[in-house]
Amino acid sequence: MIDNTVAWTCHRLVRLFITAARWAILTPLTPAAAQGLAVLLDRDLVAPGSTLNLGNAVVGVPKDFTFTLGNVRIGGSGSLQVTNIGISGTAAADYDVLTSFPITIAAERTADVRVRLTASAAGQRRAAIAVKSSGTPNPYLFDVVATASNSLRCEGVPVTVESEIVPAIGGFSGSVMGQVADNAMGYRFQVGRTAKYRFSICGVNGDDVTPGMSLCLLDSVGALLAKDDGSCTAGGEIVSNLDPGTFVIAVSGPAGGMFHLRYGLTPLCDGRVVDFPAVGTSIGVRPTVITGSVSESLATGRRFLLHASRHCVFSLCREGGSASFDSRLCLFNAEGKLVAEDDGHCGAASEIDQQLDPGSYVIAVSGDPGVSGSFSLAMFIAAECAGVPIGIAGELSFSVVPQVLNGSLAPGEAQGYVFDAEPFDVVQFSFCRDGGSVTFDSNLCILGGEGDLRAQNDDLCGVGSEVRLLGDLFRSKMVVITARQGGGEYALSYFGSKFCSSVSDDTTRKGELTPTLEQQTASGSVNEDRENLWLVRIEADGVYAFTFCEPPGTFVVTLADLCLYDAAGSTIQRKQPCPQGDGNSGLGEIRTALAAGDYALSIGESSISTSTAYTLVYYAESISPGPFRPCDFDCSGSLTITDPIATLGFLFLGDDEACCPQVADCNSSGTVDIGDAIFLLTFLFNAGRPPEFFPGCGGSGCTGYPCDG
Repeated sequence: MIDNTVAWTCHRLVRLFITAARWAILTPLTPAAAQGLAVLLDRDLVAPGSTLNLGNAVVGVPKDFTFTLGNVRIGGSGSLQVTNIGISGTAAADYDVLTSFPITIAAERTADVRVRLTASAAGQRRAAIAVKSSGTPNPYLFDVVATASNSLRCEGVPVTVESEIVPAIGGFSGSVMGQVADNAMGYRFQVGRTAKYRFSICGVNGDDVTPGMSLCLLDSVGALLAKDDGSCTAGGEIVSNLDPGTFVIAVSGPAGGMFHLRYGLTPLCDGRVVDFPAVGTSIGVRPTVITGSVSESLATGRRFLLHASRHCVFSLCREGGSASFDSRLCLFNAEGKLVAEDDGHCGAASEIDQQLDPGSYVIAVSGDPGVSGSFSLAMFIAAECAGVPIGIAGELSFSVVPQVLNGSLAPGEAQGYVFDAEPFDVVQFSFCRDGGSVTFDSNLCILGGEGDLRAQNDDLCGVGSEVRLLGDLFRSKMVVITARQGGGEYALSYFGSKFCSSVSDDTTRKGELTPTLEQQTASGSVNEDRENLWLVRIEADGVYAFTFCEPPGTFVVTLADLCLYDAAGSTIQRKQPCPQGDGNSGLGEIRTALAAGDYALSIGESSISTSTAYTLVYYAESISPGPFRPCDFDCSGSLTITDPIATLGFLFLGDDEACCPQVADCNSSGTVDIGDAIFLLTFLFNAGRPPEFFPGCGGSGCTGYPCDG
């Protein structure tokens, strides 16, 4: 019960302001006035029936209303408490109270009660406000009736809000197809940041749409912002910059009319529209540098996709990034929300360093008002190995031949080497074989193109590490990291391997094969899961054979797998049937011309899981003559009388030695003497025996055996 002083004060207050109160309550109000309606607290207002006009409140669109309570004198002191507010009415009672209760109103002060109506149909809303004096257990209730009507119209036709849509970054990121009934069809959407929005009912190929439809863009109170441009038979498009708020895009037309509404948005960076190509840019551990320019009206952007949460860097000042103007960077998510921005991380240039969730994003380059110029934007994923941030130290190129990377590591440092291992099926890195070594307790990581850990090892060979990766997952760009707790010198060996059999998932690296004109053999064992890989060194151009078809070649299984690859992992030849077509035809062979260089030969089988022994026969069928021949003392390319004369001049007159020392030993005696000149003269003028090519190198001369010794 309110004491007499309070009751008397309220009674006098009502009599003084009753006229103004009745005008404020009963007179239709503008939306602005409705939001600030003063409700005087007194028992005279307890009876329902007072009316609050909600103005142009849109049915189906959230709208906030504020009831201002107070300016009440309570004997010069004391306070009132508002304990609750409830909304009810003929329409669905869906609303949110935005004020936390209770709230206290001091004497001669005001307080706001904020309510958000989310009406789903036209009708009345009744606001019941509970108020009591401080310490009084039972509050007074004051009712205000609010009526909302449907004020959304497109081409004079009422609009039924069908559903919510979420425009996203892109030309047209989404679409909806529908059919107009008695009312126009409306779709509500929220704008969180100023952006350029595009809506179209122009049909695309295959659409069954009705000509002459209309498109209207309305704000939250039903005001018409834009109509379509009539650019197509079906209707047209609307392109408009929209500030944050709630909007409705509506389609109107004849009853039964069919439409296809498409929509999307383009973000703004520093007031400039962001222009970006439809095709996205990849982002990974390897820095990608994109180039472009910024005009006074357009910013330039690139779309990219993340499949997992990653720490991403976008820079105009490192890893190849630069800008010729005072720049700004903006990062947007797919819905056009600004995720991060920077305008001076490194002087006049910009950089964004941000942890991002999976999803689609756009990074945009803009600048200060009035500036323009060119830029190079570096974007990459900042990865870690064993919890240590990685610094990109370089790139690696793979081969079937083990290579060695020498370097040193400081304590607490992680070094990354980016590589693209395609077309290899296996990649291996080692500190303990094929020339690898390390002076500290090491750790190795293999990361995927987006920085995901694919393999790791820190103790496979004592303080050294060895790590390998199998399968297709590594075909994206990746980085190998050396990381540890300590520091020192290291030599990292690395190479790639290929699978010949479709069922294999591992390979064992064997020794080296150096074919010559003499037949040689290589032996090993394989099963359907594990192949053997032999490094083949060809020292001279020629035709070479690798066969199970000729004795003593053998393979217990009948389905052998045999593949020859070049150093880069490209397939030179797969096995061919044995020429004789007998029982060994399924074993097969490879016969092909090869240039001098390094190759890999893979041997496997795809029929049984147990280990199976084999013996491979290999040799050079023929070796092509090279630029250097025995007896060609002056390296003229042919054998003439000048060669024995040059030999004699070298032996007895102190003339120059041969261009390649080995060619001077014309008769292959092991020494250069007068017999070499006599041997060549006999060949030239007396039908003597021709000089033999160098065994094993076919005249490859000083670039190969034996002419490099």
